[in-house]
Amino acid sequence: MDIKRDRMVFLGYGKYWRSDAIIGLMPIEEDRGPKRRTNVFVEGRVEPIVASRTEQSILDDMGASGGGLQALREAVDGARVIVDACAAVSRTAGTCACACPVALDIRSSSRP
Repeated sequence: MDIKRDRMVFLGYGKYWRSDAIIGLMPIEEDRGPKRRTNVFVEGRVEPIVASRTEQSILDDMGASGGGLQALREAVDGARVIVDACAAVSRTAGTCACACPVALDIRSSSRP
């Protein structure tokens, strides 16, 4: 993972930290809410900083995920819409004009 050095990352509610000092992100599962999304572990602190942003948005600001991952997710979501529409047509008309066997493979795969 390529982290951009010396980049200030917004953690929410006036909290910023240097990208190269962040050593771990863990989504909050219990008591998760508007001001409690992610525990951010940083160098020099024993306790994590509670961030109001998701781990993915923090990674994006750190420069770790790049734009390609988001584009891939959007493409897969778009493919799922097409697959669902194709399946509905197939059920009602008995046939489908699109490549359903290929598209159904996409539908059955897990989301990235």
